[in-house]
Amino acid sequence: MADVDAFAAAREMTDIGPLLRRGALVAQNPTAFESVSELEPDEREALRNEVRHKWRQPTALYMTVILCSVGAAVQ
Repeated sequence: MADVDAFAAAREMTDIGPLLRRGALVAQNPTAFESVSELEPDEREALRNEVRHKWRQPTALYMTVILCSVGAAVQ
């Protein structure tokens, strides 16, 4: 946690320090985020949704990727 606090201080992000600390705890073992007691219930639910619905992205994102790919192929 000292590394996280030093990172936040160096980049003037101390106002989101608690969020960065929780993110660091999840980053240590992403598959075991359910066991991180510091997470808020809504954060835990958002992580569950990321696991359950890996490919749920906006249609505009998929269209952008397809159009850029076709443009690169044509070029």
